Amino acid sequence: MENMNQKCPLCDKKLRSKRVFYKDKVFASGDIFNFEAKRKLGHKDYARGDCTMDLHQCLACGFIFNKSFNLAKMKEVYTSKEYYQQKNFTSFLSKNILKIKDKIKSLASKDDVFLEIAPGHCDLLRALAEEFKFVYSVDPSPTALNSLKLQNTLHIQDFFDAKSIKSYLKHKIDFVIFRHLLEHIENPRNFLKNVVDFLDYGGKIYIEVPNVLEIFEHKKFYEFFHDHFGFFEENVLINTLEDLGCEFIDRYFSYEEQHMGLFFEKKKEVTKRDLPLIFFNDETYFDASIKEMNAHLLNYENIAIYGGGDSC
Repeated sequence: MENMNQKCPLCDKKLRSKRVFYKDKVFASGDIFNFEAKRKLGHKDYARGDCTMDLHQCLACGFIFNKSFNLAKMKEVYTSKEYYQQKNFTSFLSKNILKIKDKIKSLASKDDVFLEIAPGHCDLLRALAEEFKFVYSVDPSPTALNSLKLQNTLHIQDFFDAKSIKSYLKHKIDFVIFRHLLEHIENPRNFLKNVVDFLDYGGKIYIEVPNVLEIFEHKKFYEFFHDHFGFFEENVLINTLEDLGCEFIDRYFSYEEQHMGLFFEKKKEVTKRDLPLIFFNDETYFDASIKEMNAHLLNYENIAIYGGGDSC
């Protein structure tokens, strides 16, 4: 039963939601499988984790989020030595970075200054540094420090905050980028407002997240990770950013629309269109796909999975 005072993490309205997916004993993260295996004949919990996916969709804004998100468990995962950050190890993945760079280049000028939040291994950052005046990165992790090898980059080892971050800067920021970060954030509206407040009018934003419509279309239940707090469809993000004072200007989809990239520009006046949303009403939508997968797995004693994630 919903708390009468609970609000949606994205639209900040009084929460009215409907469950769209539920599964207990899931892995805390798609990047670390640290659990004590318990194999018992007929025991369905073998090789599963200790978290819960309880996905609800807000009936006001369409945002899908995990009501059972365990922030303490996620902090434990992210600080674990076993946690592995993904790397681009194929030309296919690297080509995608260059395509994103070219798309950004078509919307920016050569004198623009960029800020990338949570840049990972700085693959996009380095590509942008070759084309533009200056690129900042901000992340509490020191892994992005390798960007300092470039003269026109600076890594800020800190959390992003619109007020405190400005003390590090020597330039006005024209473009903010964050890729595959928003889905991990427990309070996405607060974060998005922070980014919009940080920019001057005319400043641009590039947001890249998993495309939840593609997950539902192909019944890819295995794309629901506990470390992803929220799941977005395109119009949900556009409506939200318009409400925060940004105009939608372009899009970029990659990996057969698995990843969704949206571009926005901060404006003094924005027409709020309230674009139509898709609502998912069948809580059992993925059940048949899960049963089919389990039926295949019953035929094997041991299974090895080989591949490069999104490159497969």
